[in-house]
Amino acid sequence: MLLNYRRDKLAVTPSVQFQGGAKYGAPETTPGIDPANPACVPLIGSHRYDAFNCPATLVIPDPFTGVFDDLGSFVQPNELMVNFQASYDVSSRLTLTAVLANIVNTCWGGTHEAWSYSDSNICSYQTVGNGLIPPVGNAYNPLGSTSRDGTKTIKNAATNIQQFLLYPYEPYLGPYLVSGLNNSVKAPFQAYFEANLKI
Repeated sequence: MLLNYRRDKLAVTPSVQFQGGAKYGAPETTPGIDPANPACVPLIGSHRYDAFNCPATLVIPDPFTGVFDDLGSFVQPNELMVNFQASYDVSSRLTLTAVLANIVNTCWGGTHEAWSYSDSNICSYQTVGNGLIPPVGNAYNPLGSTSRDGTKTIKNAATNIQQFLLYPYEPYLGPYLVSGLNNSVKAPFQAYFEANLKI
């Protein structure tokens, strides 16, 4: 929505942009073990496997929804942006203009899932690593876990799964740095000033 008001030499133009949450989701996001592989024996007390001997070579359903997600299964957050422009005719030859972009830029809503955040700086989600780095699925070696037959203890694996490999989807880390901890597709506040001189 764009509004314009002009009185004498002053013109103001506020604008509001709203983008409803788009759809996202993909059926093949998560690698898993091949149960036909004889080395694929679940670790004791876990649904995980010894990833060294049982690599993830098949696609499994999303572990958090229990199904192969349809295209567009989930809804991205909504985004609201407010901008403002003002111009003033100093004379018949000189006009000053100021543009304040993204005075308000916030996101909310969308589908609430295990990987989503209630953070106004996160405006969209994508498959983990944009499809280049897969999540761990069900192949992972918890530190100190023992195989089901009790003969092997895994000691060199990480204690925790890194956050960006835990879920099949992650926040889209766009080109704008919002803070040191969180990137976003949100554009930062910007101010532009212009003097237009007619010769």
